[in-house]
Formats: sequence, C-alpha cells, structure tokens
Amino acid sequence: MISDCNKYVLSQDYPPMIIDIDTYMSTMDSQDYDKNEIAIDQAFSDLPSVYKAELINKFYSCYTDESSSTVLRANIEFCAPILWSVLPKEDRHQIGHRLDQDIVSGNWQKTEKGIEFLISINGLKYVSSSSRRAIFDPPIQNLEQNLDE
Repeated sequence: MISDCNKYVLSQDYPPMIIDIDTYMSTMDSQDYDKNEIAIDQAFSDLPSVYKAELINKFYSCYTDESSSTVLRANIEFCAPILWSVLPKEDRHQIGHRLDQDIVSGNWQKTEKGIEFLISINGLKYVSSSSRRAIFDPPIQNLEQNLDE
C-alpha cells in the first residue's frame, strides 16, 4: 500500500497554484497590482477552463460597470488580451453574445464600455452581424453625410 502511494501519488508534481478570482480582482483594483506579463500569462494558462470563463466574464462585468475605477479598467485592459489568447472559442463567443445583449438592452454607457472592451482584446469578430451594423453604421452614415462634395 505504501509503495503504491509512493508510486502513484508522491511521485507526481504538485498541481499549479490556482488564483482566487475575487482576491485577484481586488488586487487589480489597486495601485499594488504587478503588471508582469510573464507572471500573468503563467497564472492564466494554468487555470482550468471553468476559471478562465469565470475570469473573462468578471473582466467584462467589471469593465462595463459604471462604478469601476479607472485603475481597474486599465489593469483589465492590460490583462484581458493575455487571458483572451488562452480562451477557447466558446468562451469568446459568450463574451461577444454579452455585448449583443448589452446593445439590445439600450444602455448606452454599458454598450460603449463593452465595445471598448472587445476592441481592446480584438474580439469584435465574435459579435453578431446585426450588432456590428449597430456599432459601425452610425459612424459610417455620419461620414457619408459630411463628405465634401
């Protein structure tokens, strides 16, 4: 029995440390947050996919929340592209769908922040075509109306 324990359990490496998402978010909302890209990449890469999905959703929610500080938003803008690069497509589509829902809800400020978030992570390709039209048609029409003739 002890030999089996040594062979199958003790011979294995310790699992990587998993970050506590709530603690991590509160650290991100302070000036003490360390923007070490390698450490952030390692922390996000080691996360199970469920935690990655929860973290990207928390990033989106905090970024689009009107009461979020500029420090938190700046740190999310730094971290989100790193997390985005290790996310599966299903989670990327989920965030795009959240922006679709925000556009339909009509909350202009939340929609603007959601668009900024997806632009910062290069994720606008994951929103629906009707949402893309809602985003890009008004500026295009404005440009067309103001053309010099």
